[in-house]
Amino acid sequence: MLGEAAIRTGFGRREVLTGSLAALAVTSGTLFLGKLGIGGQTAGDLTDELATAPADTIVTITSGLWAVSRSIRVAAKVRFAGGILRPDDGVIIDFDQDIDAPPGQHIFDLTNVRWVRGVQQMDSAKRQQTLWETGGNFRLPGIAYASWFGAQTGPEHDNTLALQSMLDSGARDAVLDGFYLHTANWVGDNQRLRGLAPFGEGTRSGLKTVPYDQSFIELLNRPNPSSPAEDSFRGLSTKSGIETAAFADFEYDGSAQEHFDHKTRYRNYFADESSVAEGAKSFRRQLMRQGGINIGQGDNDGAYQAPRVTMIERVYIHDTVRSAIVANRAPGVTIRDCRLANSDVDHLIYADRNPDLLVENVTLSGYAHGAMVVISGGSLRNCVVRDLSANPIPGRVTDSIVWLRADLPEPTEVTNLVISGALEKLGNEDVQAKVFKLAGKRAATIRGLKITHTGSPTASFTVFGTQKSASAIQLDGLVARDMPAGATLWNTPFNVSDIAMHNIDWTWNEETRTAPYLMRFGSLVGADFNNITLNGASLETLSYVERRARKIDTAAIRASHTIGRMVDAPGL
Repeated sequence: MLGEAAIRTGFGRREVLTGSLAALAVTSGTLFLGKLGIGGQTAGDLTDELATAPADTIVTITSGLWAVSRSIRVAAKVRFAGGILRPDDGVIIDFDQDIDAPPGQHIFDLTNVRWVRGVQQMDSAKRQQTLWETGGNFRLPGIAYASWFGAQTGPEHDNTLALQSMLDSGARDAVLDGFYLHTANWVGDNQRLRGLAPFGEGTRSGLKTVPYDQSFIELLNRPNPSSPAEDSFRGLSTKSGIETAAFADFEYDGSAQEHFDHKTRYRNYFADESSVAEGAKSFRRQLMRQGGINIGQGDNDGAYQAPRVTMIERVYIHDTVRSAIVANRAPGVTIRDCRLANSDVDHLIYADRNPDLLVENVTLSGYAHGAMVVISGGSLRNCVVRDLSANPIPGRVTDSIVWLRADLPEPTEVTNLVISGALEKLGNEDVQAKVFKLAGKRAATIRGLKITHTGSPTASFTVFGTQKSASAIQLDGLVARDMPAGATLWNTPFNVSDIAMHNIDWTWNEETRTAPYLMRFGSLVGADFNNITLNGASLETLSYVERRARKIDTAAIRASHTIGRMVDAPGL
């Protein structure tokens, strides 16, 4: 057995001094365990020493690979100074106190850790996928670093097992202490997955999706996957039915441009197997599941339940195949101080049916497919849109900044949204470019909107466009600068009712001398236009209505040039 002596320190902690089976110098104050293993074999079994060391003892493991042969609870403080623990198959080591080891040090060997099937999640296309977990061979109370579990930086190492072992330890703070490749991982209850520092500060920390060299559609054809690498989901999520989860202070790179599907322009997802879509439903993006953070519940999810509260803050997510953040039907979601950029075939934020959503101080850039942000209910506050670019995938186009859906009766609020960019990057010759896309009868209030167009002086876009009839929209405060003649406040062939447009300051660019109209509607019933200032060009018509116009009030309309007619509609 190991030699042992006990002393009392001046701090009241009993520290045990122990030498190893080999002659090992005993240093005052700590139980030192150390011996080198050969050829991957363990140096010995530390089960008894760890299990019996009292809580007021510090145990230091100085060197060697050590086995733990049965499940134990470790009351003592454990310090790692070069040693590594390897639990036998099925063994759980439960630490009462935080581990004393710096980030960057490997202290847990996962040779005997196995993947375990968790909840089977059903997606909207009725295809199952698994929420994987490990056996949870380590239990940690406070903090855990990915490197402790053998995570390695570099382009060839998939760290999914190491990262899930860290998360399954139950540590309240699970720390990404490097920039790691992974496939998919799931955060646990009352747990925060974070980096070492906010993005851009200090050492780069975060995750990058392992580039996939086949079409993602091939993963759906595997009937019995044995690990996340063989399953269809790529990204971050949470365990099902938990109370709280948090994601903070890291970068997430979805590797979109490096996947097989991006390089082949997603040819396997068109219904006619060609590179050209036929009809609105022909592109089958539901077959892809690579994204950033996904806590959304699908229409037919019979198993997965989103956390009751989720915080996502100071995270930079970019270059995903599908949405950077999915939070549809998820309660209590806050997305704060994040940067989101570039989604090949989906959105930057998808959060419909989410009445208590808060998106705050988020910067959006690059491109998406459809709208950058999809919301129904909730609040969008103090966000910035900049550096717009066209989607590089043929047939995929960013048609709008925000899609205000009508899935819920609760209102949506948008406050202090600032947009600066080349707005011709939205839409194309077949798709109208819109800042806000509206659909259905809903209540939405937009306050403090600022739009500066920095692109082509001949661009064409609208602030409000609709997919179908829309109602109950209130705009209070818009500053629009450098607007081309083809820019409008409203432009829709559908029916619109019950809108209020107040406190608008609209300035055309220097090239524009006249513009045909500021607003165009299919029909308009119930509109209040108040305190509108127009600068830099003559306007033929303030509001052009194709069919029916009723209950339209105009007040305090001021123009630096002329306005031909306030309302141009049949019968007026």
